[in-house]
Formats: sequence, C-alpha cells, structure tokens
Amino acid sequence: MNISRLFFGHKLRRFILSGVGVLALSLVFTYLLTEKVGLYYLTSYIIVLTVSTLVNFILGSRFVFKTQEKHLPRFIYYLLALGLFYLADIVSTRALTDIIGLHYSISITLSKMILFFVKFILYDRVLFTDTSFLYGRRHG
Repeated sequence: MNISRLFFGHKLRRFILSGVGVLALSLVFTYLLTEKVGLYYLTSYIIVLTVSTLVNFILGSRFVFKTQEKHLPRFIYYLLALGLFYLADIVSTRALTDIIGLHYSISITLSKMILFFVKFILYDRVLFTDTSFLYGRRHG
C-alpha cells in the first residue's frame, strides 16, 4: 500500500471537497430556515443534519468512492458507522477537555481532524469498496 497515494489521491481530495461542500450548504440552509423561515435553530439544524447525512452518503457512494452496487446495505452500515463516529467524537472531545485540560474548541477540532482521516480510511477500505467483507467478495 502506497501511503502517499492513500492520503493524497483523488479519493481524498473528493472526500474533502464533498465534506466542505456539504458543511457550507448545511450552514446556509440552517441559517435560512432559522432566520428567514423562523424555525428554532435546533429544529433547523436537525432538519439540515438529516438531509446532509443522506447527501453525504450519496456523494460518498457516487462521487468519492464511485460504488456500483449494494447501496441499501451500504447505507445501513454507513448509519451504524456514523453513530460510532459520533460516539467516538463525544468521548474523545470530553477526554481532551476534561482529562487533558484543552479548551473545548481545540478538543473538538482535534477530534474532528483525527476522526476525519479514520473515517476516510474506513470508508475507503471497508464501507465503500465492493470487495469488502461486509458485502461478500466478488467472484471474477
């Protein structure tokens, strides 16, 4: 496995681009629903978070990793992995803040950065590959 290809390949660039794009859209639509429509900010954010989860999955499948099949089981595993990443994010942020003593904003940033790369590797090697043990191996 070539480390530089893994971290600087086209997939990582597409992963970063899609993540930044969805974040920007999430901020814009949360603002619009809150400030222009008049919804409570948390209600707006929950609506946007739900839609952005689906958009992130579609971008991951079609644009970043370009998978061709097994979209429903892949989506179920994606939601499970996402839940585990949220839990890891919460635990690591709390540990960095309460045990190590970092400011919460620094803890959140460090946690997100580390988990971003872990998530990319998991998605690239397991979740969004058609030869993953999760979906059974293709026979040529």
